[in-house]
Amino acid sequence: MLKKLILYTLLIFSCIHLLIENSSAAVFQHQTDKNFSYIFVPGIISMETQTAKYIPEFVGSFGETVVCSGGIHTLNQPISTCTFSEISIQPLNNQSRNPFVYLGYWITNMQNKKYGVSVQRSGQPGQDAIGSGYTAEKHAFDWTKINFAQESDINALFKAYTEHIEKYPATKVVLYGVSRGAAVICPFLAKYQPQNIGGAVLEAPFDSIPHLLKHSSKTSFFNSFLNLNALLPKVTGYDPNGDSPIKSIENISKEIPILIVASDLDDVVPVECAESLMRRFGKLGYHKVHFLRLNKSTHSGYAYDDAADRTKYETVTHAFYKHYGLPYDETLALQGADEWKKISGQSTLMPPVN
Repeated sequence: MLKKLILYTLLIFSCIHLLIENSSAAVFQHQTDKNFSYIFVPGIISMETQTAKYIPEFVGSFGETVVCSGGIHTLNQPISTCTFSEISIQPLNNQSRNPFVYLGYWITNMQNKKYGVSVQRSGQPGQDAIGSGYTAEKHAFDWTKINFAQESDINALFKAYTEHIEKYPATKVVLYGVSRGAAVICPFLAKYQPQNIGGAVLEAPFDSIPHLLKHSSKTSFFNSFLNLNALLPKVTGYDPNGDSPIKSIENISKEIPILIVASDLDDVVPVECAESLMRRFGKLGYHKVHFLRLNKSTHSGYAYDDAADRTKYETVTHAFYKHYGLPYDETLALQGADEWKKISGQSTLMPPVN
């Protein structure tokens, strides 16, 4: 019981950490803009309000307008958001008296304030879009269903992708994932071999849970006496023998452009995880995979913590988009052109493991 309590405490504070400068809207341009769409794959807990870090304003799934006063603009419309299995969309008054439900609401709202995200509800001021129920700014969750980019998460992304393609059948899809969401994109691409993928941006993906636990400064202390790799399967949906991004790479199409973004100061998903993925991509001969390394950004603050990192992230992403014929902002792409040249082909240039 004590081990479970300690793990839950660790997860709570990691999510607070997982989970501000003003951003002007990018002008995405391409002669075939209408033929592209986007799926955002979030990390733990927050969904649509996490999406707002990468798109200034959009309409959420319950008709609410989600706005972000900071962040970057690397997503465009039309957009869908993947919902993982631990997220409940039941009204609050239908939930059990589980304190984690209310804790989830509190964490999400706290992060919204930190990162300048607000939700403009429909109806009367102060009234939720569907009464006292679920809204885009509040997310109840069940810790035991958290899956860490394995079967449940892969299937959730497949469901989101299928529904998205039914809604936008003529589009090429850009997958945009953050943390656990970035990690699940790799096994999803490997397992389902989707044909409508135009590219993918992976922010802070992990290569495997054991490698993350070994190198993450957030978990190494707890892991030293709790053996989290053995404990996680008992209290979450994690399977030590299940899928992992690093094991899936060889089955991903080499024609899909991929941009991996990681930071030296990320203390949740360490930069070593991205390096491991890049070495594997390079060894297998993937030439459309690129690695953008930031220097001073924490795990949840890639778009906020450091002005130089923020600019590099936003501009290089648009340069990546431009290079592969995806919608992009010309001004931002030009600003990121020099940095983009530095990382082209970097999958074959990663240093060996020490």
